[in-house]
Amino acid sequence: MTTFQNQVAVEATIAEREWTAALGAVTEEIGDCFKRREPRAVVREMTEAMLMELDTRNCWTLAEALGHRGPHRLQHLLSRAAVDHDGARDRIAAWAAGELADPDAVLIVDERHWPGHAAVLVRRHRYTRELSFYRCHSATPATLADLVDVVCCRWRVEEDFQTSKGVCGLDQGQTTCWNSWMRWTLISKLAAAVLAITRAHTTTATTAGSELVPASGRELLRLLRITALPGPRRDRDHLLHWSAWRRHHQHQAAEAHRRWNNITAAATT
Repeated sequence: MTTFQNQVAVEATIAEREWTAALGAVTEEIGDCFKRREPRAVVREMTEAMLMELDTRNCWTLAEALGHRGPHRLQHLLSRAAVDHDGARDRIAAWAAGELADPDAVLIVDERHWPGHAAVLVRRHRYTRELSFYRCHSATPATLADLVDVVCCRWRVEEDFQTSKGVCGLDQGQTTCWNSWMRWTLISKLAAAVLAITRAHTTTATTAGSELVPASGRELLRLLRITALPGPRRDRDHLLHWSAWRRHHQHQAAEAHRRWNNITAAATT
């Protein structure tokens, strides 16, 4: 067991180095998409906070974990800060594609119109006999065997969506406008991309004949949480402050809701 633990320790050290390098590289890549340095710094903070061990992820919980006194800096970034989020999105996508480039890579797209060669692949489940249909496109003619191989890789895309939701908060933003939704999604996918690239660049402890399987994304994240990622702030005074802050704002919301109900009730009588 000591040998296995040593192998994992080496892998954790490499993962820490690769995470730091990847996060630094991508934030530098999108640096001029921000007119001020403060929003750029908050993006980096939020990216790290997305991967902290939290029950839920929204501006309140992320700000508390980061040690902020309120969610205002995060809310400003999402809704009002001068950010070219379309440019940042394109640069992050190009950066991730370059870092993950592989001759055997498979690109999955959802487009209604695609030039080149098209085919429909039908798969029957061996037990339930249920049919699944796959619309396939390729720039050059592809053999049936190639199409089947690609279809068998499709489940990895679904796994990536699940990771983005369960680990990176993709579906937890509680945003109410386009800018906020777009920027929350962007930061969530940025966290997922840096995690994926860290995993790809980490020299796994598994070698020929080893009894360790390669670290999954979630397993690698457990290592990063004890090496590269900051932990959520949990000191007593900070937690008491946030408990009071939440309850005060929830009271204000309840009072506003009550006043609005009284106004609407009076208008209908």
